[in-house]
Amino acid sequence: MTTKKATEKKEVFDYKTIQKPEDAFKRLGMDPAVMPDISKLPERFSFLTVLFILSVIVEAVNNGWKADFSNHNQRKYFIYGWVSSSGLGFSDSAYFCDYADAFVGFPLYVENAEKAMYIFNQFPELYKVWLLGVPLK
Repeated sequence: MTTKKATEKKEVFDYKTIQKPEDAFKRLGMDPAVMPDISKLPERFSFLTVLFILSVIVEAVNNGWKADFSNHNQRKYFIYGWVSSSGLGFSDSAYFCDYADAFVGFPLYVENAEKAMYIFNQFPELYKVWLLGVPLK
C-alpha cells in the first residue's frame, strides 16, 4: 500500500501588488486609519508617522521574511537613496555583511535588491519626508 504525502500549497505573493500604503496595511490585517499618536511631540518629529508607514510597507513586501542579525550568511538589504539638486534618487541598494558601519537604525531591511528598489521607487514621497524632512502632501 502506498501513501501520498500531503503537500501544502504555498501562497505565491507578488509584492508588486503593494502599490499604495493601504495595500500594505490590508495585507497585514491592519487598519490604515490607526496611526501612532505623536500629537504631543514637536512638529519636527512628524516624520515618525511616515517611518511607521514605511515599516508596514516593508513588512508587507517582505511577506514573512525577517532579517536575522545572528546569521551572517543571510543577506540583508536596506533601502537608501541619494540627494541631488534635482531631488531624491535611488542609486543602489546595499546588503548587510560582516563589517561595522553606522546606518539609520530602523527595521527597513528587505531580502533582495529588487524589493529595495521597488519600495523606494514606488513610495518616493514617503522617503522624501523621512530622509529630507519634506512635508507630506
